[in-house]
Amino acid sequence: MKKLKYIVLFVLITLFPACEDVVELDLPTSPPVLVIDAALDWEVGTDGSYQVIRLTTTAPYYDEGVPVATGAVVHVNDESGNTFDFVEEIATGNYICMDFLPQLNEKYTLHIQYEGEEYIAEETLLPTVEIDEVKQIDDAGFLQDQLGIEVSFTDPGDKDYFYYLDMETNIRPLKEISVFDNEFSKGNQFNIDITFEDIEVGDRIDFKLLNISKQYYDFMNLLLEQADNGNPFSGNPAKVNGNCYNQTNPENRPLGYFRVAETRSRSIILE
Repeated sequence: MKKLKYIVLFVLITLFPACEDVVELDLPTSPPVLVIDAALDWEVGTDGSYQVIRLTTTAPYYDEGVPVATGAVVHVNDESGNTFDFVEEIATGNYICMDFLPQLNEKYTLHIQYEGEEYIAEETLLPTVEIDEVKQIDDAGFLQDQLGIEVSFTDPGDKDYFYYLDMETNIRPLKEISVFDNEFSKGNQFNIDITFEDIEVGDRIDFKLLNISKQYYDFMNLLLEQADNGNPFSGNPAKVNGNCYNQTNPENRPLGYFRVAETRSRSIILE
């Protein structure tokens, strides 16, 4: 009898597709959690004084848009005793500093006061290796029929290093991000091949290279692993904790990461 009901239901759906209703599941909700997007990147050749921290909150599944976290008090301290205030653009969730002072190997501490709770995070600004060469590849891809580029840089070899590389093109809005270490390549040259589908002559590829901490490397590894996992039979994703903590209520831990890094960027237009 159950089988017959399923068959009838299938026939009705097939014959009358216009009568389908959108059913929203009654999903459980939880209090909003603060999301911290604090990437203070110091591009080589600039003074790094202009920086932005974005604060948002989580929202129920069916909500449209991302709620911004307004009215927070945000500042960053360094080990030398300097304090850098981040002032919000009115009702945007974007907190801006115009006088940030980046110093290599300096430790920075982020402080956020939001809705009666205090948040904190620490990170050290690491120097990034120089880029040796960027060149176009005309026979990239598995079938060697795509355009791409090769980015080369040399690992110092004196200790464990962790690298972050993000890439984007003018034809797609999303970045391609990868992280890797020098476990098997200490002191050697890295040659990173970058290939995008459907890229053509005249398109531009922008990329950015960073040396990152082990903690940020582990954070991004887990985040990218969960983002790439399309297996419908896999277990529930684990909560990806960054380096930000709630000092007032430790159980209400925020999402996101506080990053401070020297960056090296390049662009290339395919010919």
